[in-house]
Amino acid sequence: MPIPVPYVSRSEAETFIHLVNQALKQPGDNPVLLHLYGIGGVGKTTLTRKIEKEFSAKATFLRIALGEKIEDPDTPLEIMETLHDTLPKENAWTRDLLAPKDPFVPLMEQYKTTRHQIETQPPQGSGSVDSAKIGQVKQVLRVGVDLSEWLGLSKPLAEAGRVISDKGVDMVTAGLTLKDEVVQHIQAHQAVQKNRKLKELMLKPVAQLSEAFVQELCQRVKQQPVVLVFDTYEKAPKEVDRWLRRILLDNPQLQQAGVRMIVAGRHRLTTTDEGWRKLQQDYGYLAEQPIERFSPEQTENYMQQAQLEALGTLEDIWAITKGLPYYLNWLREERQQGKSPNLAEGNREIERLLLQGQGDAARQMVYLAACCRWFDRSLIQYLVGQFQLEPPPDSSPDGETDWFDWLIRRTFVVPVATVYRLDDVARDVFRLSCVRNQPELFQQAHDRLARRFKALSDQEVSSRRPVEEKYKNQSWRRYRSEYLYYLIFSRHSNLQQVFRTHLLESRYFEMDALIKDPFRSVLEDVELNEQLAFGTKQFLETIRPAVEYGWTVLEEFSIDYKQLQIDYDLSRDAIDDAIEICLNPIDSLTGLAKLMALLCKAKRCQANDVLKWLKMAATEAETFVDVETSEFCADLFNFQLGLGFYSLGYPEQALAHFDRSIEFNPGKDAAWSNRGNSLDNLGRYQEAIASYDKAIEVKPDKHAAWSNRGISLANLGQHQEAIASYDKAIEFKPNLHEAWYDRGLSLSKLNRYQEAIASYDKAIEVNPDLYKAWYD
Repeated sequence: MPIPVPYVSRSEAETFIHLVNQALKQPGDNPVLLHLYGIGGVGKTTLTRKIEKEFSAKATFLRIALGEKIEDPDTPLEIMETLHDTLPKENAWTRDLLAPKDPFVPLMEQYKTTRHQIETQPPQGSGSVDSAKIGQVKQVLRVGVDLSEWLGLSKPLAEAGRVISDKGVDMVTAGLTLKDEVVQHIQAHQAVQKNRKLKELMLKPVAQLSEAFVQELCQRVKQQPVVLVFDTYEKAPKEVDRWLRRILLDNPQLQQAGVRMIVAGRHRLTTTDEGWRKLQQDYGYLAEQPIERFSPEQTENYMQQAQLEALGTLEDIWAITKGLPYYLNWLREERQQGKSPNLAEGNREIERLLLQGQGDAARQMVYLAACCRWFDRSLIQYLVGQFQLEPPPDSSPDGETDWFDWLIRRTFVVPVATVYRLDDVARDVFRLSCVRNQPELFQQAHDRLARRFKALSDQEVSSRRPVEEKYKNQSWRRYRSEYLYYLIFSRHSNLQQVFRTHLLESRYFEMDALIKDPFRSVLEDVELNEQLAFGTKQFLETIRPAVEYGWTVLEEFSIDYKQLQIDYDLSRDAIDDAIEICLNPIDSLTGLAKLMALLCKAKRCQANDVLKWLKMAATEAETFVDVETSEFCADLFNFQLGLGFYSLGYPEQALAHFDRSIEFNPGKDAAWSNRGNSLDNLGRYQEAIASYDKAIEVKPDKHAAWSNRGISLANLGQHQEAIASYDKAIEFKPNLHEAWYDRGLSLSKLNRYQEAIASYDKAIEVNPDLYKAWYD
């Protein structure tokens, strides 16, 4: 007779069950999200399953596991659709005919139908489909990116962008070219041309479909509370985490209704992500509950229920399982099959359970696979060749070595997208066992893997190719990210220089995930951190603020230390130490990384040294002219050099670099607009107006150029013409409060005071804190 899976009561589990019960009984008085966290194997999934069973009569549970299987949804739109599909179908006899119809399904169908049209048909007036642009559109629409003006940018970048735009400096558009092209493609498409609501849906699908999803959940709550369960949350993609935190959790309708969420994962949300910490600090949306390993007493309780006493003493079983229910359950299954594990072998017996009696060659293969974050056939073949492994014990009669097929038949190997990996608990066991039993193999494996992924990235884009070509190639970025992860564990002597180089380059291209992903993965391996060289561990800890908050720490001018302390809990010393280690020694850096370091130096040095560092950066920039594309050079001299000199108070030098940018691309509207800003700053108003006119010629709806053109006209005393220019700016961006304000100034100069007051009122309506508008 099968031995049932025992349930051992634990205080933290009972506390969490109580939290769920209270949230169902009194949702308005309890947090929206209940967070269960703990290391792999402690029973998080088991506990959430128990809760579903215990409260099945009281609530509707919608469960989703993230990143477990290839077919698992990994975008907000896919997750909403999957969760919605698991809602119980309403019976025609019990359905309230007066209740509103499901708002989610028709909206999702409308989105998918229109998406298909946009992806497969050219815009009106275009004879053929631009395959490159369609590829970009497909990528954006599949993920369901909200293309509203600032959504998707980091908070520091969005805020900096607003400030810069308010000042008339056209900087933030630097990283938005792709987004703008996609927006224009969608807006111009006949599928949405005469339907404003449909156009809004395609530009903001996540926000609109989330609203419909929440509405449907709130309708269901009238019948029974609804609980969304997100399991294995440590595998949640960044866009899913942002969606849950910024959109779903922050929805007032969901908060007030009886919809609650359970998030179960390895890591505590408020310590792994600053956004979660801030959300909890400001609003208290979360209740967090850790779950630990079994104590010896709880292990003994489990042993009695599972009839494991015959296998050995409590001490023997504790030595193997370390209090993890995951392994206790394995022992129960072994016992159920009539097997008797050798408890004297300790951790090796767990390996035996996982390997099912395979020999040393199999153990070494699994050690190598455990060192991999993921693997495919080619990677396993590479490792087999590097370490000259003998064929697997069950290989074909002709002796063909096929360790990959052997691996993917193991129960602890799981598919993820198009590749494979060891499941979390097994990977922990084998990596730690490798470190203890074969430390040289651990180091050698990471060294070989680092070499492999560097070679793969170089095959994708040659090291001699332009740096922009590398960072804009998704496969190159993926391979480089893997290279950095393995390099950190390989004790490479040049690690710090390589890491700093990629940090500064990825910041230039706003491809921060390339460096953040391996960085976070290494720091999350708490037990393996001890294998890092002391200098490496110290380096990673010191550089963390620059990795996590690169825009603010490395580029923002000037640093708001007080706000960073409030927003991210970063001390002044931590920020300064991160900057110091990123930028020094500067001579060990080359190319784009050195240029970025020089520009950062200019923003972080004494006032009398600013020009020196800027000139060095300008000299370094000239080395790119014969190497990089003209478009890259145009952006470099405009956004980095030109705006660098401009923002630091050197408009004359800035002007020269805007001119240099225009040499590379005369159709660069941002460079013409920024050139006009410098000329206006120098009092050369007629020339400034001519430069703004060139920007508008390239991009007629460039509101910043229209607005700043108005300022230059006003400086010449031509207030009637200035008002006309402000009106054009407002036509293209009605909430441009600076244009409304400056328009009011010109109206005052013409003694048209009532109209001026109305214009000031519009500025205040957009920005109530605009004190100068109140004053004037």
